[in-house]
Amino acid sequence: MTEEKFDLIILGGGISGSLVAISILKKKPAIKILILEKSVEFPQKVGESTSDITALFFRRLGIDHLLKDVVEKTGLRFLFNEDLSEKKEAVAEYSSPTYKNGPNNGFQLNRKVFDQQLLNEAELLGATVFRPVELIDSRFEDFHCELDVVYKEEKRKVSSRWFIDASGRSRYIHHKLSWKDVPVVLNTGTVFAHFTNCVSPEKWNLPVNEHWQKYAVGDQSYSTLHFMRENRWWWLIRIDEKTTSIGVVFDKEFVACDDAEKFFENQITTDPQLKSVTEGSSRTKAVHFETVPYQSEKLYDKGIALIGDSGAFVDPLVSPGLELICQQTLWLTELLVKDIETKEFDAKKWKHYNQIFSKAYSDRMAVYKNGYRIMNSYDLSSNWLQLGLFAYFGLWVFRAYLIPKKLKFPFAINWIGRVGFSYMVWRLNRIQKKRKRQNRSSITRPNAITNSGFKYPSGIFIYTIPFRMFFRWLYNYLKLELIELRYLFRTSKKAN
Repeated sequence: MTEEKFDLIILGGGISGSLVAISILKKKPAIKILILEKSVEFPQKVGESTSDITALFFRRLGIDHLLKDVVEKTGLRFLFNEDLSEKKEAVAEYSSPTYKNGPNNGFQLNRKVFDQQLLNEAELLGATVFRPVELIDSRFEDFHCELDVVYKEEKRKVSSRWFIDASGRSRYIHHKLSWKDVPVVLNTGTVFAHFTNCVSPEKWNLPVNEHWQKYAVGDQSYSTLHFMRENRWWWLIRIDEKTTSIGVVFDKEFVACDDAEKFFENQITTDPQLKSVTEGSSRTKAVHFETVPYQSEKLYDKGIALIGDSGAFVDPLVSPGLELICQQTLWLTELLVKDIETKEFDAKKWKHYNQIFSKAYSDRMAVYKNGYRIMNSYDLSSNWLQLGLFAYFGLWVFRAYLIPKKLKFPFAINWIGRVGFSYMVWRLNRIQKKRKRQNRSSITRPNAITNSGFKYPSGIFIYTIPFRMFFRWLYNYLKLELIELRYLFRTSKKAN
């Protein structure tokens, strides 16, 4: 059996593996890359919308020709029904529409189709693809891996200097080499399914959001929709004209899920909004991930690198997973091209890469953790989301938009931000606990709608974006505190 040698072997031909291959080959076409993909065709996945950073990355990678037929994401919508009322008037909304002509406008991805398009692109650029392939055995030493595979009914041996694990939640290296995970603060699970022929939005949606109609790139039905509930949130992503992905992520400290099918069916038939969306539709069997978040204690070794879900996963709220894959791709492209060309391992830069992404994962988990406890509250949760939007977009995306080199740096929180954010989440949770004791909820008018208010101003005013977003959040927070003071004043007056 002859040995076929490559510079780089990637295990997994999905979005993370293909993006790395495309990025490297666009920079250095002579690098020999082998992609191993076990499936005959990609399965239908959850359905995924891209974040602002992901959209910027896709456009700068030069794959616009793959995006021309992808459904454009029209924004984010968060629907609240604190009392689980059957009346549509009781539903309140926090919206962040995607504005016209924005440089970071995202997409709703049909991953079954898009992953295949990316793999085809990698192959066109020069990557060798073995598919379907069976990985029989593997051996790893410093900067050398040997794999025994079966491809086209023939046993082959392949080797390379570098091996990238892009196997997703299968986490090949984690299991093969017994890499450990670090403890994480987030404790969530998820159940989801694909629905066919859901009820038309006109029959269950809120009245027309005039702000959305005026400024957004498209109809609300192609937004990423979230139903915010106590200690959990539901997503609704319209993948195409017939198929809709619907799922729930829940805090396991407060929500039990012993039988995924029963749990899922009970939720979608007893929740007024979910029932109105899914009534009369058909669905696939519920898929249950008992644990959503995890984080490997290291993201690389000498000759081995993890990318995407093979290394860590946080939470699907506002799609950070794909964003982090894009940013990892930028780092790995730079590090791997240099190493393969020079055969010199830059230990300092690889360590820096590991530190940056390990912190990014842990920071995001901390941000999400206590957010689950205010998830169903319209004014508290929308204020938390508005604060996150300021921190993420006003400080991170905007910086990457202005300075292309900053695109590769993942969202992280410095000590000042950590203190401020920790205080705010503590304060919002404290208000929520007090409201529960007093048996009260957010004060809203019928079909209340709060818009994020973000849009690109023209000319020099574009530089005011971070300040506009900060003061919009601060205004809403102070209004929230005023409501609490008024309630305290009224109850004190009654007591006297």
